[in-house]
Amino acid sequence: MEMQLLCVIAGLFLFGLIYNAFVAWLERQGHDRGYTAFLVVGGTLITLVGLWVVTDLETVILTLICFAASGLPMILGSVGRHVRERASEERKIVALAHRFVDRQYESQGGMSLEEESRGVHLERGADKCS
Repeated sequence: MEMQLLCVIAGLFLFGLIYNAFVAWLERQGHDRGYTAFLVVGGTLITLVGLWVVTDLETVILTLICFAASGLPMILGSVGRHVRERASEERKIVALAHRFVDRQYESQGGMSLEEESRGVHLERGADKCS
């Protein structure tokens, strides 16, 4: 059992080194945003496999349930924050696009998108007396 435990610990350490390199690569590529919680879950599941090798299935399942109880709120919170952040970024992009288009229309003497969406159909200057 002692040798088996040392092998599992060494294997998990090696996994940790490789997984760290993988996560670092994801970060460099920008692919980790919004997925950090799932990366943690992946590493934890591998650790549970190592635990299974040196204990019994009942212990692993109990440990998994404990991790799920403490980790699920973190996962849901992480996903919710990411979704809100993405929605906010999208709203900012749309607002910038509207401002750009409005400036283009206005520079050519047309109505802005805001005026058009409010149903403003008066020609510019039509309300002035001749």
